[in-house]
Amino acid sequence: MGDIRFEDRIFFYNSRWIRLNVRSKYGYPDRGANYKTYGLKFNNIRFGFQDSTVYVGRSFDEEHFLSPIPGFFTQYVNTSPGKPWSVTGDENSILGFFMDYKDEFSYYYWQILVDDLNVNRFMFPDRYQNPDKVAWSLGGKKQTAIGAIGFYHAGSTKYTFEPSGGVSVDNKYGYTYYPDTTYTVDSKERAIEYEDNYIGFKYGENTAAFLLNYENTFDRINLYADFEYRISGSKSPANPWQEYITWDQGGQGTHFLDESVLENALLSRIKLSTAFYGLNVTAGCDLGMIFNKLELSEIPPKYYDSNVNKIKYFKPSSKNESILKFHLSLEYTMNLL
Repeated sequence: MGDIRFEDRIFFYNSRWIRLNVRSKYGYPDRGANYKTYGLKFNNIRFGFQDSTVYVGRSFDEEHFLSPIPGFFTQYVNTSPGKPWSVTGDENSILGFFMDYKDEFSYYYWQILVDDLNVNRFMFPDRYQNPDKVAWSLGGKKQTAIGAIGFYHAGSTKYTFEPSGGVSVDNKYGYTYYPDTTYTVDSKERAIEYEDNYIGFKYGENTAAFLLNYENTFDRINLYADFEYRISGSKSPANPWQEYITWDQGGQGTHFLDESVLENALLSRIKLSTAFYGLNVTAGCDLGMIFNKLELSEIPPKYYDSNVNKIKYFKPSSKNESILKFHLSLEYTMNLL
């Protein structure tokens, strides 16, 4: 990754480059991403604009990274035929807005990202209705006499973060670190879990998640505990339109958790940490239950097209999974000077 950041009393700007997969032995092209933030500060309040771009055919684009122009406009400049250093290939942009508030005892925020909006509902209601592709997040925490209590919610509609595409469009520029959902080790196929693949919101599309947490310090022991509820539908980190070849095969309009079977997850985590004489000790436990767990699924034969949607996607299954994990870590810090 690489970062450029400027900040003064009123304005802040950040440009981040992320190298995605590069020189893949599986034949995937180089991919890169850029994320920009433009914001203003007034006392305890910040608000601003966000812009992100994923591009194919190169892992680094100096213009997206160095230019302060939003990536949405840089995309048009890059592909202009009259520009001596113009590039070809697909680029995918998402725009967003955010606001947050922070003081000594509290922090609150909201954020919305827009990948695509259906304006036909307003301008041409009798024409085709493409899906809205949006994501959102809001929440905050408050310091109280018994500790810090926080609540957070995030979600996104179906097809958000997916690589948009069709028969004639390169479909490898989704918002993931890898343009696939599996990899092979010793001739065995293994899943790339979507939580480890999505850039930004780790649960990706077609999801609503809610998190309640608690933090406090007792003498020299730091306590963190949370409870999370998540509901998810099908998601495809690598295929455009999931199992379909075109967006309208899945039904026109916006889709959000509208499948007959959905994954439901109940998760709880607790962590204790302390430090003494340069040694940091952390112990924790994860406990949970997942119903109709998302599993990799093959594309149905009637929709399969090897040029468009050959990659498996995640779909709610009939499987349930219980979770019990224990964690212990030791870290020692030594000052040599």
